[in-house]
This record gives sequence, structure tokens and C-alpha cells, in this order.
Amino acid sequence: MKTKTFLLFSLAIILAFAGCTLSTDMEDAQDKTGSRESKSFEVQMSEPAASRAIGSDANVTAVYIKVFNTTASRSMATLSLVAGNTQGTIMTGTTENGALRMTKDTDNIWKSGSFNATGDGSNFKMMAYAVDIDGKHRYVGFSDVQEGHVQITASTAASGYTLAGWGPAGGYIIYKDGSGLIYEASPTDASAGQTWASSTNTNIGPVGTAIGTGKANTDTIIASYPTSAAGTCRALTTGGYSYASNSALGWFLPSTLEMAEVYTRIGSTSYGFTNVLYWTSTAFDTSPSKFNAYARNPTTSSAAVSTAKSTSLRFRAIRSFPYIP
Repeated sequence: MKTKTFLLFSLAIILAFAGCTLSTDMEDAQDKTGSRESKSFEVQMSEPAASRAIGSDANVTAVYIKVFNTTASRSMATLSLVAGNTQGTIMTGTTENGALRMTKDTDNIWKSGSFNATGDGSNFKMMAYAVDIDGKHRYVGFSDVQEGHVQITASTAASGYTLAGWGPAGGYIIYKDGSGLIYEASPTDASAGQTWASSTNTNIGPVGTAIGTGKANTDTIIASYPTSAAGTCRALTTGGYSYASNSALGWFLPSTLEMAEVYTRIGSTSYGFTNVLYWTSTAFDTSPSKFNAYARNPTTSSAAVSTAKSTSLRFRAIRSFPYIP
């Protein structure tokens, strides 16, 4: 495991015309023992006259920090506050479980105080994002969190979340609908093999094919078959998000066209996919095809295939979250 200590005394993400620069200077405070490594950082911000501080944006009600391992799993690093830190709060049992929530001081500067990040020995990816009272993402910035001088360029969520780029659960952004929702695929498969449902001889419907129907499809399937590929997606906790903590931000089994976006953005084995069929949440709801649902290979351009629900297939969960377009 690797531990790094961050001293973010005055984290104020500044939004300029093309983004903002977050300057991070590392102090010489390294302590290496075996595979454990501790580093201290101090973040200071100078505000250009032409910039607008996020701290002055009345719509921003919270700013969070997450740190992810850069291994294939892209799992969250464990964050813990350094003794005496009264500026940061580690979120537990909430929507942003595992994230660090910063505090805004009387000078409208968001501060985290010092904290430790413990991971699996890989490099880290840090992200900071600001949300409004409705949980809509307004600003986001990233850092590779390496030695020396580090800069984060923060921008609006509409431009900062890029297709195939990092999402707030550590997954991959696969779609932005332009009207207020961003779709994120989990960084890893939810299962290496499971049937579409525990029983295959009952009509389940209606189930949609379009982008935006996967969540409702998942609800419909689970109502009849909680033990199912959809049920496994629903029970997933990844990147600090789960249906149990916030149903609007939880994971679900993608529809056929949502799965098509997965192929379009991240459809290769380099994103952890296997060259086989994966379940979607779209099924036939009329006889004589009620025994079948659609599956698709995310690594090829082939169309979705009608497949017996009793077949054991891989699948990957996705989720959506709100943003300001």
C-alpha cells in the first residue's frame, strides 16, 4: 500500500475563460518505508484579475476531492485526515462516500486541510469537483498527483468531463446528453458470467432500447427478478456511489443503445472488456421471443443479438449524474 499526505491549505479553484490553474508545490517531506510512501503537498492559489473564484459562485454548495488508483480497477484510494485538520470531512455512508468535502472560509476559499491518501502502490489520479444544491456538477479539475509542481486546470463540467475520460466514480464517461445528464461506465465488469434473470419464461416489459431507458429497464427487471444481471448492477458500490446511498446516482444495466455508446467510446480490450457478448437490459416482452434478451459485444461494431435469458454472459454497469450543460 502507498500513503501520500496532502496539505491543501488554500484550495480555491479559479475559473478563467479557458479554465483555471491550481498550483501545487511539494515540500521535501518524504518518508519511504518498504512499499509505503508519504509525501506532503501544499496548495496555494493566486487569483488572476480576470478570473472568477468558485468560492464566489453562490450556486456552488460543496466541493469534493477524490483520489483514485491508476491501476485497471481505478479503485478509490482511502482518505484520512491528518490530526488537527478541521477543514476537511471524509464522507461516509452518503452519496459521496469516501470523498473529502472541503470547507469554505470567510474569504470564500474552499479548504481541505491536510489528509492522507492510501492506495495500492500505483500512481494516483486526483479530481476535485464542485456541485450545486441539487447535486449538479458545475466545475471539475484533475491532477496526476506526482512529485514536484502539479497544476490542475479546472473548467465547467460541460467541458471538463470528456468522452472516454475520468468520471467521478473512477469510471469512463461514455455519453453527455446535452440537457443535463452525463453517463459513466464502471471501470470494470460487474460479473464474469450471470444469466439475464433467474427465470426465463415470463414476459418482462415494457423495456426500452433508447439512451436514458437503462435505469427504468433495471427497475422493471428487478421487480420480477431481483436475482439477475440487473440486480447485480443495482447492488454495485463503486467509486463512492451505490443505489442504496442515492438511487438517482446508482448503477444499472445499460439498454442496447446505451451499450452502443459504451462501444463507441471505450469499446476495446484496453478498457478491460473481453471479446464476447455482454448483457443489456433490453428484452423482448412478447411471445414467442419472451425467452430472449439483447446482448452486444462491446469490442465490435456488430449489432445487438437476441440471446436466451438463460445464457451466462458478462456485463458492465453504468450510471448517470446531473451536470450544468
